[in-house]
Amino acid sequence: MEKEFSQNKNLLIGNKMDFYMYKYSCKGWFGNITNINHIVASENTSKDEIIANAIDHSKKTTGSLNCDVRLLQKYKMIIYPEKSYSSLTELPFHD
Repeated sequence: MEKEFSQNKNLLIGNKMDFYMYKYSCKGWFGNITNINHIVASENTSKDEIIANAIDHSKKTTGSLNCDVRLLQKYKMIIYPEKSYSSLTELPFHD
């Protein structure tokens, strides 16, 4: 399977994305909440937009109104579709 995939991967069209690892620190009534999390974005997303999205996600996760985010690492990702299942046709793709 691995050999077959490597021979055909140039024929596949993948979804290119950037994958960021970040550390957040949010103030709460009982002290600081710190953790490491990840965010996925399209290739052309600006660094400022990534940070804003990471802050927003951290606030929602912790319930805090004040969060600091520091980017740690950026990865390039390409995801190739391998198989679609019949239940995919049940999803509405429009409003």
